[in-house]
Amino acid sequence: MKTKLEPFKSVAMALSGGGFRSAAFSLGTISYVHRLKFSNGKRLSENIDFISTTSGGSITGMLYAVYLKKGMYMGESEYSFTRFEKKIREVIEGEYILKRAFKELGSPVSSDGKSVNLINAFSKVYGRFLFHDESFDIFINPKYTYKVDVCFNSTEFETGNTFRFQSFDQSFKSNSFGNRYIGIKDVRVAADLKLGDILASSSCFPGGFEPMLFPKDFCHDTLPYYILQEAISFKGDEMLLGERKADFGLMDGGITDNQGLNSILRRDDSNKVDFDLVIINDVASPFMEGYTPPKESKGGFFSSLSPSGLKSFLLSVLVVLIGSGIFISMSDVNKLWLLLPAGILSGVISGIWAFTSFVKYILTGNLVSERNSGSWKKIFGNYKREFYKLKFSTLSQMIRARISSILVLNNDVFLKQVRRLIYDKAYSQKEIVLDGDKIEVEVTSNKLITNLVYNIAHDTKEHLPISEELRAISKEAFEMATTLWFSEKERQNNLKEKLIACGQFTACYNLYQYIQKLEKGMENESLEISREDQKELSLFKLQIESDWAEFTSNPYFMEMVIGD
Repeated sequence: MKTKLEPFKSVAMALSGGGFRSAAFSLGTISYVHRLKFSNGKRLSENIDFISTTSGGSITGMLYAVYLKKGMYMGESEYSFTRFEKKIREVIEGEYILKRAFKELGSPVSSDGKSVNLINAFSKVYGRFLFHDESFDIFINPKYTYKVDVCFNSTEFETGNTFRFQSFDQSFKSNSFGNRYIGIKDVRVAADLKLGDILASSSCFPGGFEPMLFPKDFCHDTLPYYILQEAISFKGDEMLLGERKADFGLMDGGITDNQGLNSILRRDDSNKVDFDLVIINDVASPFMEGYTPPKESKGGFFSSLSPSGLKSFLLSVLVVLIGSGIFISMSDVNKLWLLLPAGILSGVISGIWAFTSFVKYILTGNLVSERNSGSWKKIFGNYKREFYKLKFSTLSQMIRARISSILVLNNDVFLKQVRRLIYDKAYSQKEIVLDGDKIEVEVTSNKLITNLVYNIAHDTKEHLPISEELRAISKEAFEMATTLWFSEKERQNNLKEKLIACGQFTACYNLYQYIQKLEKGMENESLEISREDQKELSLFKLQIESDWAEFTSNPYFMEMVIGD
């Protein structure tokens, strides 16, 4: 049975998390999609109907969507593609955002009621320097006529689900903005949320930032706390949501969906995804290093002691000091000054004594909350003497092993498993369940392009000849850490330019591979594509082949030719 396909007619794009690595790579992907033209001169990027972003991808994706709504393809020179690209390059240059955020944090005097912390400093800088305090109204107000829908993904900490800041049509529902458990029921309130706050909540990755509080950290001069609070809609049973109806936490959207793909799968009121092409822009890695347990430190007087042994040693020293003090004071009053060092040393010993008591306090489970204590508190209480006799080197190794294993679990095992599950849903299943809603999915591999940052570095099939320079750039881009800045060393190594170029030539390569797949489908008669669309495919293929030759000669050639 043939499948009818209208390639490139309606395009959805997902921009993954990954800090500035994703922001730069996403810019490269978007710029190459912008470069390709149909026979009538229309750009492929003008067919992007939906943009879903997460974390670092939200930096580029949100600004791009704003420029689209402001008239990028409607003749508005102030919001041209060239200006958009220049703005993103400026924002992700070195420590541009970081310096301004710390300056904001250092002068926290404000009347907006926000928490004073790093993520709110970032939200203010985002709002001021990227969006000029623009609100979400730009995506739902009918006066902005350019048609593109958006979904900026965050994760809420009440039920652990994705919280979607998404545009919607006139049939606004409380779960159109949020999720099925927590939503915003007033369209006017949703419209008044600042883009800088939304971007910050989408990109505040765990460990680097604090959670943003809703509604506290989304208030501003024209949107007071009580209005936001009244607009929150809580649904679901009390077992899931509990009794709290005050502020709830929002963090990085990558916690639950680092690709932003689920939001594309569930899009459309008819419960059927009708996009002709979904481009998934992904800088995450499916690879991980195995767990390496930390070694116990060897040697050293302190390492060989246990908390109990240290206390005994300190008690002995303290007794000697006190005895010496008594002897000196009784033998010669003129030598009392000798007690000063002894007094200081006694104070140090008392401090160390307090520390060892604190260690005991931890080991006995007294710092564990009643809600989360479980059986561990009882175990520590029953065996505290045994724990207290362990050497400091052993205790240190035990603590470091737990911390490192938790980091591996959260950053690698958990996120990579979620990534695999989401991709499996997109590529294989016909029916899926997302946030409790059953959705019929029509996306197949004939409608998907996965633009992965490591594609060129690891490709062995070579649908197009790959130079060693392109492979090296792809490998370097893939290995960059997830940060919201480029270090001095990375700037000297032109890593930002390499990431942008990697997004461009990787998109070029994957679009060529996608066209080859469609051609094969027509050859074996599994796909039916109209003659007009076949001509457009042939035209795209010629453009891509020409561009690939340019990339092979100069991976950065697009820096000189991008226009509006």
